[in-house]
Amino acid sequence: MINEEVMIEDLLKGDCSLERSLIIASGVRSEEGVSGYLEKLDLIQQRYHDKIERKGTNKEKAQWLFDYMWGMTHRRYNDSSLLTNAIDSKLDLERKFVRGDCTSLTALYSVLGLRIGIKGLNVGYKPEHIFNFIENDNLTIETTNPYGFDLLSIESKKGDLNLLVSRTYNNRAADLVEKDIGLALKYLNYSLTIDPKCAESLIMRAAVFSRSSEFVNAFEDVNVTLDLYPKWEMTYFARAFVRKEFGDIPGCLSDLDLAIEMNPENLGLYVGRSEVHFGLKNYQKAIEDFEKANNIRES
Repeated sequence: MINEEVMIEDLLKGDCSLERSLIIASGVRSEEGVSGYLEKLDLIQQRYHDKIERKGTNKEKAQWLFDYMWGMTHRRYNDSSLLTNAIDSKLDLERKFVRGDCTSLTALYSVLGLRIGIKGLNVGYKPEHIFNFIENDNLTIETTNPYGFDLLSIESKKGDLNLLVSRTYNNRAADLVEKDIGLALKYLNYSLTIDPKCAESLIMRAAVFSRSSEFVNAFEDVNVTLDLYPKWEMTYFARAFVRKEFGDIPGCLSDLDLAIEMNPENLGLYVGRSEVHFGLKNYQKAIEDFEKANNIRES
């Protein structure tokens, strides 16, 4: 059984490859399983070389890989954040496109890009999104978009490819937080060991801490996120429910009001505020917020 904590230590020291780390973070825990997915990557790479025999510039290589992976297909997004699922999807001959979310598709492009020698391959990121960025060519590659090669610059921060492993653990935690809170917390800690500034992991861990009445830790995580992204409405949404668990209902409602002011088109914010009003027996306000959320959903 592979020890994930040792893998993370090796990744941060540069002693574990990105592709191995992503496969393990996807939930593969045996050496046999890892070897199987490495062989699948070998096959995908060989098919690429069978089609692309030319030598080119760094940007041309990046373009050819993008075209090989997705071409001009119109649909490539689903909710799978695991590299292993993106690999299996690419090898499914009945599919004409790879499917995954921004994490898994960016991960697949990254590991293949490293294999074929694309230089300067990194990631751009902001809350709830990650994509490829090639620093040498100032090139943005949005893997969920069929027209996503060489997009206009997306407002974001830049980081190294290890952030993809962090996001993989974050997304696995999100799938587990309502089912196994202990395992979810372990994956969130893994995510934040790799990237202490992962905003999604910070606010999710704050919610986990608040459920366990660990309010000092919860507020600490929220405050770190506020320093990083003071204009991201979900930070205030997260703090609102930490305050709710803490018993600060006025503070909770104040944060929800602020979050909605920042993004009045986010229906989840209205649902959250509706639930708080309902708990306070402010039924009219609860109904109003629920109707606003429903109107956004139907628009």
